Amino acid sequence: MAIRREFGWSQARYLQRLAHVLAEPVALAEHPQLVYRLRARLERRLNQRNRALLRRDE
Repeated sequence: MAIRREFGWSQARYLQRLAHVLAEPVALAEHPQLVYRLRARLERRLNQRNRALLRRDE
């Protein structure tokens, strides 16, 4: 996994850090299109994960 190799973090930790950075107003001020795009990708990923967890629990 590239995330572990590059940063030494698990995928979950990487996503936590990314969400934290994307929540910073300075990130939005500096690169609004990138922040919106990454927020949307992160939200889609979380929604997919939640749907999968709900199906598993049925």
